[in-house]
Amino acid sequence: MEAWEWGADDDGRWRWLPWQGPGSDGGSGLSVTKHNNSRANRVANRQNERDRLRADCEAKDGVIHDLEKKLADLTANQAKESKDDVIQDLEKKLAGVTANCQAKDAIIQDLQKKLADQQKKTVELGPLVQKTQELMKDLQECRSQLQWHRSQQAQQAVDVQQLKKQSQSTEDLGPIFNLALDRLREAQWQRDETSRELAKVTAQKDKLHKDSCEKSERHLESLKDLHKRAVVSERDLESKTQQVARLSDMHKMALKAYSQLAKEVEAWPVLTKFEKSRSLCSFDTPACQGAQCKSTTTLLAEMNPTDLLDLQKQVNTMVQMKQRTPRPLPQPKNKRPMDQKEKHDDRPMDQMDDKEKHDRPMDQMEDKEKEHDRPMDQMEDKEKEHDRPMDQMEDKEKEHDWPMDQMDDKEKEHDKEKTEGLKEKKAKGNKEKKEKKQRLKEKKEKSPKEKKEKSKKSKRSEGPNEDPRDKRARTS
Repeated sequence: MEAWEWGADDDGRWRWLPWQGPGSDGGSGLSVTKHNNSRANRVANRQNERDRLRADCEAKDGVIHDLEKKLADLTANQAKESKDDVIQDLEKKLAGVTANCQAKDAIIQDLQKKLADQQKKTVELGPLVQKTQELMKDLQECRSQLQWHRSQQAQQAVDVQQLKKQSQSTEDLGPIFNLALDRLREAQWQRDETSRELAKVTAQKDKLHKDSCEKSERHLESLKDLHKRAVVSERDLESKTQQVARLSDMHKMALKAYSQLAKEVEAWPVLTKFEKSRSLCSFDTPACQGAQCKSTTTLLAEMNPTDLLDLQKQVNTMVQMKQRTPRPLPQPKNKRPMDQKEKHDDRPMDQMDDKEKHDRPMDQMEDKEKEHDRPMDQMEDKEKEHDRPMDQMEDKEKEHDWPMDQMDDKEKEHDKEKTEGLKEKKAKGNKEKKEKKQRLKEKKEKSPKEKKEKSKKSKRSEGPNEDPRDKRARTS
């Protein structure tokens, strides 16, 4: 049988060693010199171990100090940027967002495809697409940071396991190990806090992305409605332009026939939509600005956007037709003395009124104005036909240019039906707007209730997050 004795090995550790026979002193198998050497080795090894542990503790203290500094920066930024009520709302919504993270990734990919298609259709959606791309980049950065924190946590767990093994081999390092373990727990708690902050930021970015997508969908719907209205308005455009041209001729005839009767000028039918403002504006004074006339602002405020666009086009054509009245022929320059000759007006166009613009010489006019003042033999057949005198017109054209008091009851009734149809169209549009608002309200009321229920379920499954400092105080 092999004999064993209790002694220190070369590394300075005390354990059972094989017996090597009696020594020089006649006692145990280990000599005095070997005993002294093993003791010195043991002391040296223990000192080296302490130095190594102290260096590790200082390095970990530095990591903990950096984490504390980062936490202080995060808390300072949080106090500046957000309020307590916003933080509480984001914490409630965090549980629901994390549960549906994978589903939302697929939704984000689909939305990116839809946004790419929408970007081709309209230029206005370009900033929204850029914003979503920036949000996706920020989200990826946050995820990479979270993965880095998790890897750091795993590394710290490995370090804790190593420290536990070392604490079993020596009792002198017990208080130091407990202190380092407490600091590691605090660092882990701080790391959890930073991960929560990152999760809040990701939730806020997801919310912004969702809002931008909803806005783009609403914008597309409004564009479709505008397209439908534009198609309807284009159908009526040709008939309205012809009507405006005839109304301009009728206006010229009415001004010549009723120049001595100022009160009857107000009864001239410019447009059926301006019947309420006839007593205030006659559309024949230079102060009148068409659709921006002060007497018609109350009537214009009650109209739909499509009706306003049609009305603006009609008023612009009326103003253009009024400006095309023939100018008086200028007197020959050679019959006047030199001091009475016309001077060249060097003022810019925006400082002239309508009469001065119209009376400019031919070399100062634009191509459009020159084209209008061409002689009769240079005009097209369509223009000649429009500028015919009254005696060369057909009965149908003359009938259209009658004043309001000479119209049939049938024509007056047609104008009334037109105004009633516009009112019905306006009431229908207001009703649709109210229904849309009601639907949006119901959606907003439903969404917070569902989020609250999801957050409650997730809290039950995860359990409360306990502060490690409270736990340490309770154990001590």
